Amino acid sequence: MSGQMFTLVAAADVRYGVSMRREFGSHLENIAPETEFVKIIARDGVFDFEVIRDDYEPFLSSDGWEEFVDATNIQEGDSVLFVDRGNFCFKAHIFNPSGHEKSFFFCQRPTEIFGDVPSSTLSDQRVMNGHEAHKANDQPSMNLEDGSPPLSNHVGGPSQHTSILAQGATLSTQMKKRVEEKVQAIGSEIPVYVKEMTEISIIGSKGKGRGCRTYPVTFCREFASEWLPARKIKNYLQVEGKAWCTKFDVGRGARMSWIRDGWEEFGWENGLKVGDVCLFEAKKKYGRMLIVHLIRSEMEV
Repeated sequence: MSGQMFTLVAAADVRYGVSMRREFGSHLENIAPETEFVKIIARDGVFDFEVIRDDYEPFLSSDGWEEFVDATNIQEGDSVLFVDRGNFCFKAHIFNPSGHEKSFFFCQRPTEIFGDVPSSTLSDQRVMNGHEAHKANDQPSMNLEDGSPPLSNHVGGPSQHTSILAQGATLSTQMKKRVEEKVQAIGSEIPVYVKEMTEISIIGSKGKGRGCRTYPVTFCREFASEWLPARKIKNYLQVEGKAWCTKFDVGRGARMSWIRDGWEEFGWENGLKVGDVCLFEAKKKYGRMLIVHLIRSEMEV
């Protein structure tokens, strides 16, 4: 029967969703015990999930979960209200820890929401709420991923180059400066994707239970939809002239991409450590080669 609802609180592992996907499955057992697929509707689109069943209880497949979290900007401490709409479809409402429903999804580019806006008068920015959005056409465009501020913007003329900071990353002041300097040195007209290495980035995680797996490197929709191939394909990561073959996967709905295979070897051979930063440079639109620039967490002497 439609109309039933339940609330889940996002834990620290929300990006990989192991606990939340299992909690969802326990509620699903009472609402639709026989279903094999469910849809979750959010403001940013419709997300399809397979229902995995093991010896205990059903849970949502990991496929598509990171896209859903990124597209809706769910963070630790947020509450997600799922409302059963019938036909194995649930509407998701996301509330911050203060109890206010989130109404702005940061992984969208502002031009997709507010229309074309001038960039020549870029000044200090902050994320606008729904009320302020009505005045957005008077504001400059900016690069954001899930609320993370841009490392650099088109300020001071065309000589400045931009970057996109991966979701959840908070760079130190020193590292941010080093990244900004590196981005300008690279000089790419295409935004450079910036990813700080975490423990998951280095060792990965298979998650818990059948069908659970996580991917150490994901590319947000803003970068993936504009510059990466729109299909599952072999792609190459190049560092100082040497290339590693990897396999990229493409998510449905939010059109994100992630590295499915080959990253472990790449990380091992390049000696990646927690705190290091990888800058991914695309040479052309939908190209199959990314140049990776490494910034070590510890200055080499």
